[in-house]
Amino acid sequence: MAKKKKVSRKELLREDDAFIQAANSSAEWVKEHQKPVIASAIAVVVAIVGTWLGLIYTENRDTAASDALTQAMAVFDAQVVAEEADPTATPPIFATDDEKWAAATEAFKKLENGSGALSSIGTFYLADIAERNGDLAGAKQGFRDALTNLSGQDTLYFLAVERLAYLQEKEGKAADALTTLKKLQSKDGFYADYASFHQARIHLAGGEKDKARALLERVESDFPQSSLRENVKERLALLGRSADAGDAKAPTADPADPAKAEAAQK
Repeated sequence: MAKKKKVSRKELLREDDAFIQAANSSAEWVKEHQKPVIASAIAVVVAIVGTWLGLIYTENRDTAASDALTQAMAVFDAQVVAEEADPTATPPIFATDDEKWAAATEAFKKLENGSGALSSIGTFYLADIAERNGDLAGAKQGFRDALTNLSGQDTLYFLAVERLAYLQEKEGKAADALTTLKKLQSKDGFYADYASFHQARIHLAGGEKDKARALLERVESDFPQSSLRENVKERLALLGRSADAGDAKAPTADPADPAKAEAAQK
């Protein structure tokens, strides 16, 4: 069975996200991009789990916990092929998606009483599974819970904030999504450039072009090395910069009307 191609975050952000067209339909944007966003987030988490496993084993010598995480990830990534189903195989193969996610839920629940980072990984994946099963309330609470034992410098912290914000936006709660993203917005914060970029998109979707422009200009000025730099420039080229917007609003002198000419000079 062919494996799905992983989508990098940079490639995802280079896709046509209907940034301008989304000004009248935030919910539609989320609907169209939800799957690739989730795929990207999960790809990043899977990539860092291997490193975390080594750290957990080295620092805590918690072999049992490391094995539990390895087994849980094997279930999460398992294939679903009805005619070849064998949940006891290595890696396991399931007959249906429901069976796979039920098994994954039980596997990740075993991590909830582990160390801080390990527990947060388990909670994050339980929230992901809840969303896949349509339990949006459970998913939102799970992503909130995952933040409890994480540092703001952890990649998983960013992913949990991002996923929570997307769910809130999906429900039409743009204000809640903006508040959630503020957790990452400080100038020295991890992924603050991404948070501001997402906030700009949400503001634009609500027709607030000035707020969107200000956030994009902040990313450009405060994060010159950001991987989003080209994307930000493209958006600002479409929106126009603050200086250009100010010039556009200035009255034009009319040689035939001295009063207008004088007003334009002020």
